[in-house]
Amino acid sequence: MTNMPGSGHGGYGGGWTPPTPGQPPGTGQWGGTSQPAAPPPTVPPIVPQRPPAGVNGYGHVAAPVPAAGYGQPAAANPYGQPPAPGKKSRKPLVIAAVIVVVLAVAGGVGWKYFGSSGSGPGNAGSAADAVKGYLEALARGDADGALAYSNDQPASKDFLTADVLKKQIAKWPITNIRILNDDSTPLNSLTGFSRVHVAANFGDKTSDTTLIVKKQDGRWGLAHATVKLDTASGVGNQELPNSLTMFGKPLNGRTAYLFPGFLDVGSTNANIAVTTKPILLDGLATGGTAAFLAATYEIADAAKAAILNGVKAVTDTCTNSRLHKPPAPCNALAIGMEDGTVNWPTADLSRVKINGIDQYSGFTTTVMGQADFLGVTGMGHDGQPHPPVNDTMYIYGNVDLKASPPTMALR
Repeated sequence: MTNMPGSGHGGYGGGWTPPTPGQPPGTGQWGGTSQPAAPPPTVPPIVPQRPPAGVNGYGHVAAPVPAAGYGQPAAANPYGQPPAPGKKSRKPLVIAAVIVVVLAVAGGVGWKYFGSSGSGPGNAGSAADAVKGYLEALARGDADGALAYSNDQPASKDFLTADVLKKQIAKWPITNIRILNDDSTPLNSLTGFSRVHVAANFGDKTSDTTLIVKKQDGRWGLAHATVKLDTASGVGNQELPNSLTMFGKPLNGRTAYLFPGFLDVGSTNANIAVTTKPILLDGLATGGTAAFLAATYEIADAAKAAILNGVKAVTDTCTNSRLHKPPAPCNALAIGMEDGTVNWPTADLSRVKINGIDQYSGFTTTVMGQADFLGVTGMGHDGQPHPPVNDTMYIYGNVDLKASPPTMALR
């Protein structure tokens, strides 16, 4: 009887030894040969491989988290650690942010091209559209349309009517509107503020400034659509500032709100002429503070003529006299000539000057200078014709501009 493989004794008495793993069949108890079995090929045992820490079949992962509690950690899984949960991917957030920016840019382009096709503030898709639409409304005399381009409404609309605006553009038409730069971007749309560099012609004057534009109720509009004017001088005598008129209406020292452009400024006193510096687009860029109406006061031409007529009335007391010393107010003297023979010519008033007025003087001024009598003739004390002489009368007086016509009082 053939021994069982691995047995130390013949027969079945000994213990059975299992075949070596990897031994080919056909040997042992049922083998048909008595030759000893060839040694099995050496095959290394299959041992599950543990990936390095932080690596699994899907790539790098976070290090294993220690087991909670106290004592030694549990034995490692012989087949390797399961993949640790990775960090939450931020990729969806990045993609979402990109989509938002793209939509914002696309929306801005859409607003610009679709919004600019209209003429109202609701169609102002960009800051530039708002500025251009505002000036176009002014140019066509649409006062209410221009005011709609800002949420900042004025305290008074006395001079913001279509009638006043038409008078402004009749004098200084608004033309050649040019957007030189527009800072509006998707980011500006979020913050709600932008700046627009704009230029336009008001008559023969060019206005060039940068305006603040803000988003209001989902649309772009000007921070201010009107110019706020301080008409008081703040110093000196207030008679002149308090006499100011705007388009024929008395201001009485009040703040006035107007559109940029021509200003018809005058005075309730017909003896006073008023001029001002132009108030154009720069008047909208004051940040809400009042612009100063830099009024210059002058004596009107008609009033100047009336003052000189008053001076002539004084010198005519000389001209109308035949005396060598005419009566007052004439204070000229024809020396060496006999009374009743003197010929006083009409006075030359070219050296008589009327002084100006300012915020300190109010409705008063002075007149001063020399009235020249050129070629005074008469008979001398010897009965012979006296050679012609030139005589001078000095003029100095106060003028009351409240009177109509102005009156003069000689000193």
